[in-house]
Amino acid sequence: MTAELPHVLIAEDDSLARMSLEKTAKHFGCRVTAVRNGEEALSAYQGEEFDLVLSDLSMPRLSGHALAQAIRADDSIIPIVMTSADGEIHDVVELLRVGVNDYLQKPIRPGELMRSLRVALDRARHKMPSSRRPKSSVESTPVEETVQPPVSELSGGALEQSWAYTPQKVQVTVNLRGIVAQLRDDLESGTFVLPTPKPITGLWAQLQKDPNLSGDKVVRLLEKSPNIARRAIAMSNTSFFRGTRRVSNLKDAVIRLGNRTVVNEAQTLLHREYFETQHPALQELFAAQWNRTLFVAAMVRELTRLNRLGDPENAYLASLFQNVGEIILLRYIGNSMGSVPTLNEDDMGLIRRVCIEHRGSVGVALLRKWNFPEECIALASYQETSQTSLRVNRLLHLCDISKHLADEQGLESQLGAPIERSMAEAMQVLGLREDALRRSLDRALLLVGASTQ
Repeated sequence: MTAELPHVLIAEDDSLARMSLEKTAKHFGCRVTAVRNGEEALSAYQGEEFDLVLSDLSMPRLSGHALAQAIRADDSIIPIVMTSADGEIHDVVELLRVGVNDYLQKPIRPGELMRSLRVALDRARHKMPSSRRPKSSVESTPVEETVQPPVSELSGGALEQSWAYTPQKVQVTVNLRGIVAQLRDDLESGTFVLPTPKPITGLWAQLQKDPNLSGDKVVRLLEKSPNIARRAIAMSNTSFFRGTRRVSNLKDAVIRLGNRTVVNEAQTLLHREYFETQHPALQELFAAQWNRTLFVAAMVRELTRLNRLGDPENAYLASLFQNVGEIILLRYIGNSMGSVPTLNEDDMGLIRRVCIEHRGSVGVALLRKWNFPEECIALASYQETSQTSLRVNRLLHLCDISKHLADEQGLESQLGAPIERSMAEAMQVLGLREDALRRSLDRALLLVGASTQ
């Protein structure tokens, strides 16, 4: 059952900023009343029912601070989000004292505003008296029944939001189409925020420039992360790497594994964090994508080593990060969906399309920001062009072979991403034989087992 949408009052004297805020709030799934100053906002608030107030701090005729004071003087618990281009820390402290729920510094990124709206509405929902809840026939539902709304609806081009209740609280399902529309806007406007690199990524970049980087420097950095140090020691004692004696300290592990291998394994451990999510609707998808990613990277490493097609460690890490763009997009969507418990097939189809469409551009932008080598950046674009180097072309073909083998092992892509070349075509281009392929497969499976211990 669909109740009326949450109603947001926007007070902003700058017309362009007002239009931008109104557009974002509608993408989020809200009805919007937008006014030019605090006096008009207070008049609108006194004449209608709203679920949230979004106000600029500095406005003519009545400031945002005065507007918030007037609303709180009415004993209202309505969430208030304040924006400002030049607010100081004392302004923030005073606004919090008055009872403002959130403060956003201009210029405001659309994604940042959506998150603020969602948090403010969610907090207010637990305190909202029944007389202020959106009217719905769900109100008459018996206590023992639970109403489950559809995940999303699209009606007449307007983005809607589905509401449902128990007698204790209101539940909201964020419209997935609104999230994807906002994501596309962020990507096209250049406001999509990329994550910062891990320290290990910086060390890996140093290793690319200086292959003779001292093992002592590698050890000193890895010692700062006990989890990585423990992992390196454990890996050096697996059947894949084990020597004549058992390793019990990090320095010996680095000597046995080699600088490049141990840094790659540390990078693997940290990269896995991007594939982890607490969102119940996406946990299975993230886990499946990680298993496939790790296998493909291990397979590319072994094919490169066995057939002498380049540096196996470079090939491993480049292929490990090839799909980083789609994972970052998935994380954005998951972080924006709130607590949606499940997704239907239409929703998953929408997620697949946006991830496949934009994974290349996001992956390229991210690896450039992290100062990855050009061959890694080119691999993340998923494109083979006349300007693509021979090494990148080989990596693209090796990745395609490895993805076909992943499918054979039951590690299919949950996003349904297409594989560019057939197994036979890629093998013919690289001159690979079936027996070499199977030997690489056995070692890759062994290496994946060592990496997951």
